[in-house]
Formats: sequence, C-alpha cells, structure tokens
Amino acid sequence: MNWPDSIMDWDILFLIPVTWAGPVLAPVLISAVMIVFGLVVIRQSCHDQNMRISVVDWVGFSGAGVLAVVVFCLASRGIMEPGYQSYFNWPLFLISPVVAVALFIKCLLKNSGSTE
Repeated sequence: MNWPDSIMDWDILFLIPVTWAGPVLAPVLISAVMIVFGLVVIRQSCHDQNMRISVVDWVGFSGAGVLAVVVFCLASRGIMEPGYQSYFNWPLFLISPVVAVALFIKCLLKNSGSTE
C-alpha cells in the first residue's frame, strides 16, 4: 500500500467520541516516550527500586495526556478542508511529551535520592 508516504502523512487515530487526527509522527512520538518510560520502570523494578509517584505527579501526567488528546481532537476539525495540516498545533502538542518527560525525570531523581 506504500502508506504512509512520509512520517508527516496524516492518519485518523480514533473516531469516538470525536475524530482524532494528526500526522503519523505525533502518536509515534508518544509511543516512543511511553516505551522508554516502561523500560526504565522495568529496569528499576528489577533492581528493587520501585518508583513512587505522588498524586501531584499523577495529575501532571494525566494533564499531559489530556493535552495531547485535545490537540488531536482540535486538529480533526479541518480534516476535510484543503490545508488541513495547518490545524495540527505542534507547539501545543509538544508541551505534552516535554511535561511528561520532565515529570518522569523528576520522579526518577526523587526516587534515586530516597534512602530506604
């Protein structure tokens, strides 16, 4: 099928409750970040260094996830119009993985500094 032609081609990600759309790169970026997080957590767990995440950090992670979903949903508004690519707000989207990575590093540093 030769799809996608490039990592910047658009895809419809979900249809419920509204359409989520965006360039292929965006969900790939989110997936890569989550895979790295998972590998680090598994490594920590194998060394009996379970991560503790505070309620505030959970709220931050949740907010970052909601922001990404909102950007996908807003981008789908113009999916049937010419120039629909301009509907994807990269600067707003990139806040989501940056915040998630920053919180994750904070949690790692907090857990590595604990003496138990």
